Amino acid sequence: MRWLATALFIFLSCCAHDQTIARYQSAVAANPNSFEAHYNLGLAYARGAQTASIFSRLSLANNAKDEFARAVELNPHHADARMRLIEFCRDAPLIVSAPCKGLSHHGSR
Repeated sequence: MRWLATALFIFLSCCAHDQTIARYQSAVAANPNSFEAHYNLGLAYARGAQTASIFSRLSLANNAKDEFARAVELNPHHADARMRLIEFCRDAPLIVSAPCKGLSHHGSR
């Protein structure tokens, strides 16, 4: 199943970001407890934020952070999701990363 999620992400990466985001939103809706679906949706939001207009970047970046945080909550041992969240909190502008305080508590529930 994991290879399928990876293959789907690679396939969808070549499409428009809004299509990729929509597909992963559907995957999260179908399986809200899938850390992989949340992680991949976070990646899709992050990629979309890189190429989005200045007006859309903040929203997409916040969505990416939320999805990475949810992936870490669901699987605290998922190193990639945890690293993406840490990188986000380190690199994002303060207006976006302010909620990152207490990062070490993500996934400790």
